[in-house]
Amino acid sequence: MNDFSRLEQKLAKLRQRERAAGEKRVMRGDHDRLLAAVVTEIDETILPRRVSFQAEDGPAFHLAVANRRLQALLAPAPAAEGAAQLADTALNNAEDPNVAALKAVLEKVFGKADAFSITTHKQSGDGFPSDIGVPAAQLSRAWGIATTEGTTPKELLASFVSGLGDRSIAWLRIEGEDVADQYGDADTLGMLGEHAAIFLDGYLSKREQIYQGEQGPACLVLAAGDATPGIIFLDCGEAMAFVAVRAAAIGAIARDWQSHVAI
Repeated sequence: MNDFSRLEQKLAKLRQRERAAGEKRVMRGDHDRLLAAVVTEIDETILPRRVSFQAEDGPAFHLAVANRRLQALLAPAPAAEGAAQLADTALNNAEDPNVAALKAVLEKVFGKADAFSITTHKQSGDGFPSDIGVPAAQLSRAWGIATTEGTTPKELLASFVSGLGDRSIAWLRIEGEDVADQYGDADTLGMLGEHAAIFLDGYLSKREQIYQGEQGPACLVLAAGDATPGIIFLDCGEAMAFVAVRAAAIGAIARDWQSHVAI
């Protein structure tokens, strides 16, 4: 195991001053990833809430959610074919034809933007009965969303970097204040450790400014020279990794990472 004491000392100091992310939440990605993010939002909502999704200078839609159930699409409906007929209509169960119709509406909306801010408010009026709606797990199956239930972000990161094999030149996996695992030759690992110490000096204290409250795993390309290895930085919050790869492989590995964590 290489001596990463300088990096680990830096991590200890930086973790102490790291600030919590802001209140704003953002989801982004293609329509499959956005649908999955909507289901995740539903699964994490217990009290009756109006959950609003707004693209910057773009479409918006609003959902009634309670007790980890999707209850209805709320008015005003988005400007998408079939949306108006669904507005304020309770969803009874996963077999309700309106569940599939709502998926089609959301896919049309997601075709117009790839990033949406998320805000929640109390439902107005009496809302819907608490037993009305489609539970998140059933909704996920009805919409054909692949899940990784029971897999933590730390485990996702570990499985991804260990599965790269010789597609990577070297990598460092960091958990908390420690270098948890490594792969590659000593010289490249030393280079990665130096890059990590310098980069993290500014990154951890400014993470919420970079992502403006976005949640979920992140991927940044830190270096991509033709003559030197490219460096990909992966961040799952509780765990991070620095991966040295050949410049030509950066795009493919970054896309694979997005697919790997699209839950």
